[in-house]
Amino acid sequence: MFNASLNGFAVVDPFDVESPVSCGKLRILATYCVFIFIGSVLANTSLLWTLIYYKDLRNSVNAFMIALSSCNLLGSLIEMPLVIVSNFNCKWYFKKAGCVFGAFIMYSIGCISIFLLTAISFERFYIIYKPMSIKSINQKLSLIIISACVFFGVLWALFPVFGWSHYSLEGAMTSCSVEWNERSFNVVSYNIAIFAFVYFLPLIAIAYSNLRLIFMTFRSNRLDLDHSAMRSLNQNLKKFKDPKNITYGKKGIRNMPKFANGSDGNLDKKMLKKLKVERELTVSTLILIAGFMITWTPYALVSMYSAFIDHGKMDPLTATIPSMFAKGSLIWSSGIYIYTNKQVKKKFKRLFMNIEEPTSFSMIKSYSMENPQSKNESQISKVDT
Repeated sequence: MFNASLNGFAVVDPFDVESPVSCGKLRILATYCVFIFIGSVLANTSLLWTLIYYKDLRNSVNAFMIALSSCNLLGSLIEMPLVIVSNFNCKWYFKKAGCVFGAFIMYSIGCISIFLLTAISFERFYIIYKPMSIKSINQKLSLIIISACVFFGVLWALFPVFGWSHYSLEGAMTSCSVEWNERSFNVVSYNIAIFAFVYFLPLIAIAYSNLRLIFMTFRSNRLDLDHSAMRSLNQNLKKFKDPKNITYGKKGIRNMPKFANGSDGNLDKKMLKKLKVERELTVSTLILIAGFMITWTPYALVSMYSAFIDHGKMDPLTATIPSMFAKGSLIWSSGIYIYTNKQVKKKFKRLFMNIEEPTSFSMIKSYSMENPQSKNESQISKVDT
């Protein structure tokens, strides 16, 4: 331990202190972190490779997932090794520079993640609420939103580096985060700001959009559109029969729906299939967001308790466990998305397990109904032979 003498008083380096938790318990936490590290690297790498490899998976929500998985992979490769080594050594091993760097990386990822999930929630709400605008969220807009999420996430994480609050050891003194226990105006004002703008506002936005999504998605027991939605969509489509409602641009008609079926303007099966996929994707993102909030909420509650209610009196191990549980989001988000998203799961099996899902009888029947001409052609070919 580093001690210095200042006017006869011993000065203790706050980043070179023994952990108040026993080594046995810390090494159990280290083992848990090893599993999180391995699982996160495998899950995020697999998801990234799948989404990038298959061009038909390059849609707006998957663009957000690429950004989220990239952040999780970065946190796993940079911050997790610091925590693992420190827990195995029963004290923080990387001094002040390592503490600030590791906390900045992990805190940036946490901020970026909640901003990205907020963007995903509104993207899903927009797609389901306005199905006629399915093509409106293009790649360029997605990149702008992702860049904004990254910018504001990094900005909030940079404030403690430049003097608004600061990073310090927390809980068992084997990991670092924003200072929660100090009662100076500098620290308290920052803590109030981050809980307001980085936690509660995104949480309210996520809750609002997802509750509306849940209502719209599960309003009907069938996967296809209910009668009221079908009638509304068909009315929207029919208005394009009037030439006054068509907008022309340099590349032709801008707002003409691509799923109109014939001259009657009714919704065709291609559009219904697209909407069904969007609804399934919405369910997947709802589960993903729920998993993220479950892993981070205990840590947020403990942090608020330490920051505003009873600072410095919580048991170190009790204060540490929620932060370790929150690190599980590095693996759960990608794992949940792979498992719940049917399209991604199918591509994942094909890419990494060489498994081709058999074509179901319903799909064959649907194809034959949509393509009666192919059946007639096959019969003609048999007669010719």
